[in-house]
Amino acid sequence: MTGVGAMTPLGADAPSTWAGLLGGRSGARLLDEEWAEGLPVRVAAGLTVDPASLLSRAEAR
Repeated sequence: MTGVGAMTPLGADAPSTWAGLLGGRSGARLLDEEWAEGLPVRVAAGLTVDPASLLSRAEAR
């Protein structure tokens, strides 16, 4: 984590990410969507929210 905020597979902000770490949670999950069928790896750790929903357009760039 850098700065004040964090968008991670455990949460959309630093407090929820920290709570997830302390709780022993993992942000990794099995990719079971159809679009991922051809990928060589089926495990990923994606974000919990779409960054565009929380950031302005300028911040997202």
